[in-house]
Amino acid sequence: MFEGIVGGNELPEVIKWLQAGNDCIIEEISYCVPEFRNALLQAMREAVPDLAIEWVCLENDLELANFNVLHRDKGDVERHLIINTRNVSPRYTYPDGATPVPIHRITPKSC
Repeated sequence: MFEGIVGGNELPEVIKWLQAGNDCIIEEISYCVPEFRNALLQAMREAVPDLAIEWVCLENDLELANFNVLHRDKGDVERHLIINTRNVSPRYTYPDGATPVPIHRITPKSC
């Protein structure tokens, strides 16, 4: 049922949680891209028809996102730059009713 959905392995647990009347937050960069987000929405709405969703999205600010990738404590910098530059930013849309929030510049580590 959830094949092809990013986070599909966890989605059945999320759905059980929501069906029990609980709130949750889902954070996944792939849901910036409409086709991944729409697949998630379809699966969730089929399982939890009365689901209320509030979208809070980071602004599509490639320059600032890449600055943070270059200055954070996380490996595989080149791969994350490619994800931002080629895969996400050019296809990034905000869902209807979304609240875009600014990306905050992290403080670069001292040498």
